Amino acid sequence: MLHKFTQWRGASVTASDGEVGTIEDVYFDDEHLHVRYLVVDTGNWLNSRRVLVSPYAMRMAESTDTQIPVDLTRSQVEDSPPVETEQPVSRLYEMAYADHYRYPYYWSGPLAWGATAHPVAPDMGAVEMSPAAGGAPIGLSEASQQALDAAHRSHLHSCQEIIGYQAEALDGSAGRIDDILINDDGWCVEHFVVDTRRWLPGGQVTVPAEDMLSINWGAREVHLDADKQTVRHSPKAR
Repeated sequence: MLHKFTQWRGASVTASDGEVGTIEDVYFDDEHLHVRYLVVDTGNWLNSRRVLVSPYAMRMAESTDTQIPVDLTRSQVEDSPPVETEQPVSRLYEMAYADHYRYPYYWSGPLAWGATAHPVAPDMGAVEMSPAAGGAPIGLSEASQQALDAAHRSHLHSCQEIIGYQAEALDGSAGRIDDILINDDGWCVEHFVVDTRRWLPGGQVTVPAEDMLSINWGAREVHLDADKQTVRHSPKAR
């Protein structure tokens, strides 16, 4: 099912024993164009601390437009590694986060979620654990080393940050990023909603996220592998 990022902001996230907080942002990675975390503002119960919640925990079959239940307890969330959302989330932090919840490392295999195409957490009670790997499943030592080598790099980007960026086609400005469409079947970033009205006739259109070439954070631009004519004739946004 497709979801607009802007409609998710402010939706509540509920654990098995109570509310965790409200969605403030969504982080996706620029390698696979998949959502990796919701950024949740916990409000007063954790002194307005922000926490990350992985799609591994989300029960989307039971969700609504205003509420997403997660397969976690408030205690698990409270004990999760602290994160500074103003700074890039490093791979080293992601390892600590995955170890806390006993999730597999999504970057450790050939598919979007490591060994699987969807964020389905294995029965970790049946997986042999390696103390030497810091609680990571055996067989991930090479991936762990690669992650440590890249500990200060981040492939995660904020959906909130991108809203308002210029959509730069191959032959010039094509519009402005107004929204991001996320498919919860696999948690892929599927389309950018581009408002072309100031640059081109056509209003709001949806451009495949796979057409993204790069993001220029300094210039606030998303560069697309398409010309203005192609963007103009993209499907209308609903």
